[in-house]
Amino acid sequence: MATTDLTGDTSAAVPFQGNKFFTIKNRITIPVTGLTAGDIFEALRIKAGWLIQGITWSPVTAVTDCTTMTILVGITGGTVNGFDADIDGKVTTFAKSALADTYTAAGGFYATANDTIDVEVHAYTANGTAISGVYDITAYGIDLN
Repeated sequence: MATTDLTGDTSAAVPFQGNKFFTIKNRITIPVTGLTAGDIFEALRIKAGWLIQGITWSPVTAVTDCTTMTILVGITGGTVNGFDADIDGKVTTFAKSALADTYTAAGGFYATANDTIDVEVHAYTANGTAISGVYDITAYGIDLN
């Protein structure tokens, strides 16, 4: 199991004053070489005082030639599947699972310290020569600082 930081190219748009609604977005690549269930990819940096209300997940290029790829999105050390508990990494369209999302149902995740929104490969079964997946992950929330 490995943790990889992919937060380097995160883009954000946050207004200057007041309670600020915002979105942050990052394009991540999940490499399939050496990929195992339990690998964690830090996707978005979040700051203390932010209330993250939810995420969206959009494949640019889905992983190919694998039997199974289940993805969880949440906070490692918190609820690792708090924003989505069952994304199929093989789909090529916007994905949001039908499962109840802990943080979304609770009104969001309030960050008491700087943290990251993480993507965990929950299950992965290779089947031939797989192509790495490229995904856009977007979080939306309110800066309560």
